[in-house]
Amino acid sequence: MKTIKHLFFDLDHTLWDFELNSQQVLSRLFNEHNLKEMFHLSEKEFISKYSEINADMWNRFHRNEISRDELRVSRFGRTFQHFGIQSPELEKIFPEKYLEFLPQQNRLFPDAYQVLDYLKQKYRLHLITNGFEKVQRSKLFHACLEPYFDVIVISELTGYKKPEPEIFQYAIIHAEANKEESVMIGDDLTADIEGALNFGMGAVFFNPAEKPFENPKAIQIKELKELMNLF
Repeated sequence: MKTIKHLFFDLDHTLWDFELNSQQVLSRLFNEHNLKEMFHLSEKEFISKYSEINADMWNRFHRNEISRDELRVSRFGRTFQHFGIQSPELEKIFPEKYLEFLPQQNRLFPDAYQVLDYLKQKYRLHLITNGFEKVQRSKLFHACLEPYFDVIVISELTGYKKPEPEIFQYAIIHAEANKEESVMIGDDLTADIEGALNFGMGAVFFNPAEKPFENPKAIQIKELKELMNLF
């Protein structure tokens, strides 16, 4: 990859450990609102079901099947409905507090800072993330990630989201880069990998869970520190 000059990172599930940070916040809300005693729920079961519903609704959001507001609110409403909980108060509080507390978490995947420090010396680093500006900016701030990136592209601001080619074009233009000298690094096969490849960029699939993957055009890594050997 001698001709590569620009590396574009995804944020959630690639650098910022979304599952771990989300679990911390959900655990806090679960216990602060006493769901175990009030509704005879286990914390593990509640978090597992929410995570399943949240992933499904994000996929639907990426396919433009639901709106941002529906995503934010309905993922908790559907979780409560699954457990037979009828509480307008909780359905209002949980989305608000979740979005307040979540961006304040700062747990990253192992070696993230070390890898970014190394790559920053050799390449221009950028970020392309699907999400809401206020939330994503807060994550970057609390995790001290902003200084690493020259250009930060957030889907809410562009009107496009990965894997749509327009968001990659937007990022390339603002980074003053060429797609032939650029690589996207992310965890989502559709949004990050297929989106980048279809646009004409290179792609590195971050796959710590070792999901089934076959695409000769993309490189696969299990740990972020492998990037230090690739670039």
